Amino acid sequence: MHAIDSGKYDGAPMNCSKRIHLVYLKSFFLAYVTAMRPFVLRFGFALTSLTGLCSCMQAQPQYRIKEIAPPAGYSAFAPTALHSSGAMVGYVDPPNFLEGVYADAFGTPTAIPQYGSGFRDVSFFDLNGSGLALGYANSNTGGPAAMLLWDSVSGYRRILHPGTDNVSVKRINDAGQTAVMAELSPGVLTAFIWDAVNGFQTLADPGGEASVNDLAESGRSVGTATISGSSVGVVWNPDRTVAHLIHAAGGYLSVSGDALNSSGHVAGMTFLSGTGDVGYAWSESMGFVPTGSFQKDGLEWYMGARSVSESGVVLGVRVTASTSGLGGLEGGVAIWTHQSGIAPIESLLSPDSAQAQHYYLSASASDGSFVGWAIRSDQSQFYYHAAPVPEPASALALAVGLAAIARRRRAHRREKVG
Repeated sequence: MHAIDSGKYDGAPMNCSKRIHLVYLKSFFLAYVTAMRPFVLRFGFALTSLTGLCSCMQAQPQYRIKEIAPPAGYSAFAPTALHSSGAMVGYVDPPNFLEGVYADAFGTPTAIPQYGSGFRDVSFFDLNGSGLALGYANSNTGGPAAMLLWDSVSGYRRILHPGTDNVSVKRINDAGQTAVMAELSPGVLTAFIWDAVNGFQTLADPGGEASVNDLAESGRSVGTATISGSSVGVVWNPDRTVAHLIHAAGGYLSVSGDALNSSGHVAGMTFLSGTGDVGYAWSESMGFVPTGSFQKDGLEWYMGARSVSESGVVLGVRVTASTSGLGGLEGGVAIWTHQSGIAPIESLLSPDSAQAQHYYLSASASDGSFVGWAIRSDQSQFYYHAAPVPEPASALALAVGLAAIARRRRAHRREKVG
């Protein structure tokens, strides 16, 4: 699923020769815009060719886990939302973790106040590139929770539908679009995309009652619909028309559309008789593919899919079969790729990662990074940030480009001096 070089993932593994060709193009572009001389150009091509071959053979992405230092002035930080820039929202200072804090990409903290009278316990679960945090506050009187946006400049804004107070927010993207569910009549939910300019815009009816669960940077959204008594996944286009219905196949029953990326690659849950709820991945070209299982600690583990990165890597929690007698025991983080299948995060860590016995998942970002908490062998805990380690070809192409920029700057300075 490593289609970062092409900018598009269509569900099929990238052909190795195509991958090397894309690396060539990247190297050529960097060389051209930085006015590299011919011998440097040839040098970049040669090296990226070799690393392109190596990256084609890479079985799984590798991750580097670092312990999260609390923002200045606080003793602990528990993240609940993450953006690919590195900005986070979470709670600070045990034992209750009730004070909310936004930490930008540089770790600079901003305290988030309580929402207002009549509400308590603000929870944030998504964050966009403009620093808009999405969450809710519980009512003190047992009424509907307040669905909220917050940023450090404008403070709070409540998302209200003119026809109901019963609104549930799901996701926000960098354009400020938000996936929303609203109960317009008792027991009947309607799926919307909301933004500050256009308000509530209804997602097209897929042929049955539907929920929206995720929203990509491209404006595509995904959810679940009940059609003729069966659960199917639904993908909506950026214009809110229905693009695809996702049906289970190969003996699997029911599908939920829980996550997607900008290219339309979907991940979610399906049901297998005798096993229970397990993960799947889908794209228009790949079709429906269960994410499978692996053995660890004497148990067979499946994936509870939670997100899919822009490069097509599915991230989730690992769970035992609901029929195993353990009741769907959750046991940490799992990663799935189309090329290599499913693997526990412990088998994919770089040597310099913060070590622990178990890693648990709290939130993820579109670049495949994620945050959570971990338990060491002495049972102490820490909060962590995990980021994909760049592939050799990508890292080397970047290094060649930076070297060229430095060379050009030195030449430019010499021209000025002369």
